[in-house]
Amino acid sequence: MTEEQLVEGTKHVLLRAYLEQIIVPIYLTPDSGDVEVRGTGTLLEVGEKLCLITASHVFDECDLSKLSSPWGRKQAEMVTWGEFRLRKAPHGSNLPDVAIAELQSSETIAAFRANYRRLTLAQVAMPTRGSTHVLAGFPEAMAAATETTIDQDPLIYFTEMLVEPPPDEDLKDARQPAWDLFFALERRGKVIGLDGAIREIPDLQGASGCVIWEMTVSEGLWTPDKALKAIGVQRSALKGKWFRATNWLSVIPLLAPIDARAAHQLAMALVGEERGTAMFRAAGFEIPASPV
Repeated sequence: MTEEQLVEGTKHVLLRAYLEQIIVPIYLTPDSGDVEVRGTGTLLEVGEKLCLITASHVFDECDLSKLSSPWGRKQAEMVTWGEFRLRKAPHGSNLPDVAIAELQSSETIAAFRANYRRLTLAQVAMPTRGSTHVLAGFPEAMAAATETTIDQDPLIYFTEMLVEPPPDEDLKDARQPAWDLFFALERRGKVIGLDGAIREIPDLQGASGCVIWEMTVSEGLWTPDKALKAIGVQRSALKGKWFRATNWLSVIPLLAPIDARAAHQLAMALVGEERGTAMFRAAGFEIPASPV
């Protein structure tokens, strides 16, 4: 093995370890019967608050009190989230398929912080065409669940943005050009496993809501948190062809009621001060006063 191959292999190991620690499986734990895979979330630190960002449809037609996640990884017990405030687009609206669960239970928050990494808004960016992108989520096809525990490995898949979006007839929902992102989804593709091999890509059912990452070039010592930028939230897929995500501009109206200053700063970071401020006002929010 050459030095270059050794360095690249080490990066893959670190990348997988980081992504395994920052993505959160979302399940529905009924009073009886097997655990149901609902989607994938990512913990987002906003000041002192802890939120879980995912797709809006993950919360459709289910008992919200039964939503749960493992406080651990292998053969971990399912634990319900407790109280949380759900912020999502109203049903039937043309707003993006993205949601934020603002966690309220101190026990849940402490457990999540102890067992998972958290994303910060400083790691969020707009996507760059031609870059390498990564989908990291928990497809149902890769889960082994019982009534009380689940053992699941994540899918960590390399991809790139499509030059042209899919035809309208392939889409279940209308286009949303301000937010839409489309990525290649091969039947077989490169995934980060123990060997980084080319493998069959499973159905993405259960990966809904996972963050899409962009690989960037960082200065100084390479670390996964510096090399990865969160650029989208996955929402749907057509197996063997593409998957669809929404960019982080769609998160701003949901984030503003939680922390207006953080939402305004994110808008400016994504599209610039003038455009970000105009967008923030157009969404019906007051520009927060600067801290004294």
